[in-house]
Amino acid sequence: MSDDKKDIKKLEEHFDGIIEHDHPLPNWWVATFVITVVFSIFYYGYYELLDGPTLDQELSVKMAEIEQQQKDSVGKAFDNLDQDVLKQEFIDKGKVVFAEKCFMCHGQQGQGLIGPNLTDNFWIHGNTSQNILHVIQKGVPEKGMVPWEAVLSAEEQIATVAFIKSLKGTNPPTPKAAEGTEYKD
Repeated sequence: MSDDKKDIKKLEEHFDGIIEHDHPLPNWWVATFVITVVFSIFYYGYYELLDGPTLDQELSVKMAEIEQQQKDSVGKAFDNLDQDVLKQEFIDKGKVVFAEKCFMCHGQQGQGLIGPNLTDNFWIHGNTSQNILHVIQKGVPEKGMVPWEAVLSAEEQIATVAFIKSLKGTNPPTPKAAEGTEYKD
């Protein structure tokens, strides 16, 4: 009998005749187990006893950072809003966005269908570029207009404002009746 076999202890159960060999666990397995136990002690101490941040708290912090970055980049895009709405390139881009997203409620020429007429001097939420942009971004849920802030890029939003501003005074056929307050520019 070899030396290796002599080291293995045999445990014999007397009542059923089964021989059980007592093999030691591999060192790598024992080391992994010890490291796991030590890690769990520190983990428990940090997150339970010292009130470390939970996953929800970490997510909240990261989401706040992302939202702030988005606000900063979007804010820069709208800094020159009043100058941008006068540019023909924005008006042309806005016409495309309007034809894709807005015509169902405001009509092909902005004459108003379900939504208000955009070609007259009457405005429900104000006629400045900032007012129009706010309505595009936040929508008017009580009237059925969805918010477009998450759907349209900052450039598309500016372009849509530019196109809407260019519709003033176009007098399309069969416009919807005036709604809101009259603004004389």
